[in-house]
Amino acid sequence: MNKRPLKLFSASAGAGKTYTLTINYLTLALSEVDPKGYFRKILAVTFTNKAAEEMKKRIVEFLFSISQNKFFEKTDVKKYEKSEEIITKILSELNNDKISKDEIINRANQTLHQMLQDYGLFSVMTIDAFVQKLSQSFIEELNLPDQFEVVLDNKKLLTDLIDEILDKINQYPDSSLKQAFIDFSMKEVEDEKSWNNLRESLQKFLLILFTEDYMAIEKELASFSTEDFIQIEKQIIAFEKLSLKYLQDLTNSIIELIHSNGLNLEDFVRGKTGPVNDIFKYFENPQLEAKPYSYMKTAIDTETWYSKSASADIKTSIDTISTELNQFVSEFYNSYQLHSQKFILLNLIKRNLRKYTLLTFIQKDLNEFQIDKGLVSISEFSKKINQIVAADPIPFIYEKLGERYIHIFIDEFQDTSILQWKNFMPLLDNAISSNKNSLIVGDAKQSIYKFRGGEVSLIAALNDANLALVENRIGDNEFDLERFENIINYVESENLPNNFRSSKEIVKFNNNFYEWIKENTFLSQTFPLIANVYNNQLKQNASSQIEGCSSIESSFYLKPKNSRGRSQEEWNWHFQNVFETIQISKSKGFKNKDIAILTRGNKEANFLALQLTQLNDPTITITSADSLLLHFSPAIRFVISFLKFLQESKLPLNSYTVLANYHILIGSTEFNFDKKDSLQNQFFALNFDISNCMQTIDSKAVIIQLIDTFKLLSYQSEIPYLLKLLDLIDEYQLNNSNSIEAFVSYYDQNIDKFSINPSDDSDAITISTIHKSKGLEYSVVIMAFADWDFNLTDSPKWFDFNQVSGFEELEVSNKFLGNHYLAGNSKALVEFDYLKEQYESEKELNALDSLNMLYVATTRAKYDLYTFSTWVSTDELENVATLLYNFSKKEYKSFNEYENSVQYILNDSKSTNEFKDTFKKKENFQIQLERNLEKRPLLRQKESKEDFFSQSLEKRKFGNYIHQLLSNWESDAIKDKLHKLPEEIFEANKSAIDGVLNLLENQDYLTLVTEFNTFINEQEIIKDDGTIIRPDRIFKKGNQFVIVDYKTGKSKESHRDQILNYQSLMKEMGYIDVKCKLIYFEESTIVDV
Repeated sequence: MNKRPLKLFSASAGAGKTYTLTINYLTLALSEVDPKGYFRKILAVTFTNKAAEEMKKRIVEFLFSISQNKFFEKTDVKKYEKSEEIITKILSELNNDKISKDEIINRANQTLHQMLQDYGLFSVMTIDAFVQKLSQSFIEELNLPDQFEVVLDNKKLLTDLIDEILDKINQYPDSSLKQAFIDFSMKEVEDEKSWNNLRESLQKFLLILFTEDYMAIEKELASFSTEDFIQIEKQIIAFEKLSLKYLQDLTNSIIELIHSNGLNLEDFVRGKTGPVNDIFKYFENPQLEAKPYSYMKTAIDTETWYSKSASADIKTSIDTISTELNQFVSEFYNSYQLHSQKFILLNLIKRNLRKYTLLTFIQKDLNEFQIDKGLVSISEFSKKINQIVAADPIPFIYEKLGERYIHIFIDEFQDTSILQWKNFMPLLDNAISSNKNSLIVGDAKQSIYKFRGGEVSLIAALNDANLALVENRIGDNEFDLERFENIINYVESENLPNNFRSSKEIVKFNNNFYEWIKENTFLSQTFPLIANVYNNQLKQNASSQIEGCSSIESSFYLKPKNSRGRSQEEWNWHFQNVFETIQISKSKGFKNKDIAILTRGNKEANFLALQLTQLNDPTITITSADSLLLHFSPAIRFVISFLKFLQESKLPLNSYTVLANYHILIGSTEFNFDKKDSLQNQFFALNFDISNCMQTIDSKAVIIQLIDTFKLLSYQSEIPYLLKLLDLIDEYQLNNSNSIEAFVSYYDQNIDKFSINPSDDSDAITISTIHKSKGLEYSVVIMAFADWDFNLTDSPKWFDFNQVSGFEELEVSNKFLGNHYLAGNSKALVEFDYLKEQYESEKELNALDSLNMLYVATTRAKYDLYTFSTWVSTDELENVATLLYNFSKKEYKSFNEYENSVQYILNDSKSTNEFKDTFKKKENFQIQLERNLEKRPLLRQKESKEDFFSQSLEKRKFGNYIHQLLSNWESDAIKDKLHKLPEEIFEANKSAIDGVLNLLENQDYLTLVTEFNTFINEQEIIKDDGTIIRPDRIFKKGNQFVIVDYKTGKSKESHRDQILNYQSLMKEMGYIDVKCKLIYFEESTIVDV
């Protein structure tokens, strides 16, 4: 097998990455015989659920193909050849003469059945799912609550938190927290943000709390008090005043020197536009701004203070003071440049100081809120794991886990974040140090998730065996650096050189285009990382036999220099070209579903989708991110507007909206609305009785009534949206209330997230952003608005000032505030060496991200590729339009010039042959489980150490099972059910079962269940705010009540708080005599609260 245990595959677009992963996975899974299945020792992680599902599907399909080899040999030639190919490849990888083809077939058959029996141990999952699963197995070690809900939606978490904080501010109006909110609001208004969007701005800002960059500096920021931030603000203001006075004093000295020698402003070089004029202007209006003072610099360097035309007397007078003047002006110039750049940065910092105060307040409230509600954000898991990993050379959680997983697979490695990699390194390091084969697959050229934390330099460092490429981002933790260096020593890199996706012409275009970019001197010198990423493994071999049928064209809208924004003519040009290209493609035999329109941003994608929709062309159908949203559906808009009407039925606007949405649904353009008449009467006039829809307060019931009353399922195109809405309301009510108001609020907050899945069978053009197209392929790719630039945006990031000298103003109480959230494109950063390094690094990564975006787009095409760009004449390679333009101009076969545009044809196919449906039909296969394999899933055998991961989860599940028994059954029935448990489950949970059986004999427990003749199990109680609580059991005798909550594990204060909350609510309902008991069944103890 591998010479080195860690194989790193560089998989360019279309290189058969999933096939390679599957073959390598099966090579390991079948390399050894294990009675429980050797596959259980392999952990494979990727970044999306779709990718994980695809990998699982492919593994099972390949196993099935191998296991059915003998059968296919007799029945299906094609399937037999495929099976033979897989077996031959695996045997070649194994390189073991002792393992025969028949042995591989037997192992595959056994593994397939073991895998399906213990599917939960088939560990192919997303990184988030793995971290979450790991955290659930180490609840106490990671300081997590016994029972918690995983929060995937941080925006929703913040929305709920902000609501609670605002309530707190109303209760305590004089609080520092309120002042922090006011300061934030005032800063937003100063930045010309709308008052109406303050909440949205606040939520967007607070999302920082969940980023890895913030987690790294959270402790430092938390060590500063509100008073500290205020003091730093005062120190910055003092610096500004002192700087202004110092510079003004200098200018005053210069002016006195000039006047005392009988000279005036006009006597000096350039007069009122020259360097001395700048001195006079500063004295009159002292300000610190980014001014180059280029004339002043020239005058200082050349000591030229008068023009050639000046009179002899003036020249003599100026010569008399030139040395002193040069010295004064030079001091002013140097001081101004230093002070102004420093002040610009300090001023940017000052604007955020009050926001830092808010962050520290909210972070504390967020922690308390999550504990109180039993919530844990998905980002919190990685943070907690890293706290252990960073402090221990052999983290205990991985020491245990290493007994379970000895082979690690990481897919899409280029999208891995620094924190994810730090958390994975101990596990991978343990595997390869034991000489166990592992695998990493990725392509640095397809790293386009920088905005989500993806760190492309990780894969570049591994590929080049060069830790220096990423060392400054890894940090200075000695364990992290040692692990990374050790892993690098075990890496064996291999390139996947073939492209199985695209025609030979498309492959050739991409090879030549990106090779040309790589060899560009300006780009390679300005952004050295591009040379590391677009390296010698760039070129691909075209494995496809498709040749001579591809069209490759690049068209450019020629825009005047210094034009800002997109003109209407420019928008129309892009749309018109996209539309005409669709027509050309369809004339060549392509279907709608063969065509994809790609843009970088949502704005451009939405524009094209809207324009194509408004054509009302029955031959053109589209699917886009917007068209899949629930709110795109007229039926859903009608239903939601009706729910809002029920909340505020007296508002005429709500009635009008319901009627309008209904008429949109039925395709009617006109309708009558009488604001004085009720909605019920107006619908009755249309032969609809909505009285049933208005008689319930249950959101789900209303939706079902509306679907039935208006026969919404008769609208065929609306069915997927309505079914999704029903799933949504089911899921919501399962965890929340049935309140209409609560559901509508939840829907509105997440309106841009609820969508249906696209149908594989629909014949529709895909309109998508490039990000969403990654991993997909299309026969025809039309890339519009291909003109984004390499420049940094004003999106803020954290900059480290800890090694920058001269910023004493940031020190307070012997602490230095060393990390600051500043606009990424702030030019003032480049004036300070250490900050300049960070700025240039960010600029390089941004340029690479922009170039990678182009690579992903151009490599989606199978046959035809069309690009449309706006190009402004320039000699600088500052955007992708210029790259495309310069290359097209060099490589074109023919071109067409128009009034305001030019078209370069690099490859043209006039073929009108019909293309076959490029969507392969899915092959169905059936798998029969043999009865004689295992009577019971081997997962249940607790004595196996390697099963600890599942045991932890199984223990929690069993705890829930006991919980249900105690809540719903009498003592004898509970005993009977426990004794009838399968032997292996009984033995695995013996201590817990013994605790329950002892509890059932406890005299206090027997007294409770016998004396209180009535009990209620898990009764829902609705609070005033619509939330629902469910005590486990309420015992009743006359007017006496006892609330009982069953608990696992050890006693916690939160248990008391929870049950006392139940008691308080019951007393509010009018029940006076209410007692509380906590029953810990594992310890057989009853605690009176």
